[in-house]
Amino acid sequence: LADGLVREPLVLWKGTNILVDGHNRWDIIQKHPEIPYSTIEREFDNEWDVIAWICRNQLGRRNISKVVYD
Repeated sequence: LADGLVREPLVLWKGTNILVDGHNRWDIIQKHPEIPYSTIEREFDNEWDVIAWICRNQLGRRNISKVVYD
């Protein structure tokens, strides 16, 4: 909100209105429709490809804590 825009684009499954990434950003946009945002579309063959992309994408984010197994 402080920046006055959504920095990261929402990711949609190409050819659909299915939001693949950006659910928290979408919630903010709904509460503050005056804030500009962008979208990008990605092609996926099926739901499993979407799930695999989400997993890979989330592993690169700081909000995922490292799990240590004994």
